[in-house]
Amino acid sequence: MREFAKRTQNIYSETYLYDSNWEVDMMSGCQCDFRHSGFDCSLRECPTGDDPLTTGQVNEIQLITCISDGVGSFILTYQGYNSKAIQANDGAAVVKEAIMQIPILTDIDVTFSVPTSPVCSKSVNVVTIEFSQQFGIPLTYVYIYTPSYVCMYVCMYICTFATKEFHNLCKIR
Repeated sequence: MREFAKRTQNIYSETYLYDSNWEVDMMSGCQCDFRHSGFDCSLRECPTGDDPLTTGQVNEIQLITCISDGVGSFILTYQGYNSKAIQANDGAAVVKEAIMQIPILTDIDVTFSVPTSPVCSKSVNVVTIEFSQQFGIPLTYVYIYTPSYVCMYVCMYICTFATKEFHNLCKIR
């Protein structure tokens, strides 16, 4: 269980140590693949998301600003899953591709307030990430890599909360 606790994060990407209990090395378990559950990982989970029969709702929008000299990188996380490293000079398409490496995300749109600017620059470039399926839990950054002489500042916040419901579609139909 010690090793399982080290690699497991909660929805806020926090990791807990499990190394002081007497049974820490006496129990074993398995970590299921995405959309599988149960003690032996044999149960398949139903898809979840917005009910397509409801209308007039809005997607969740999260904003990121990153200020730096154009050097360094950062990694975003969502419900314990990490994105690919986002380089300070990446464009919108590369940022979207890096975020989509998070396996539980199904559809996002990434735009820049200054389309020709990199994700991180000396002037403000607001990165808009629109979630059309997963919402309610913000992306967070977990790692910032920069040379020792460079300062990188990343700010993230939710701009618009989704008004879509997030159901287990197998249970409501």
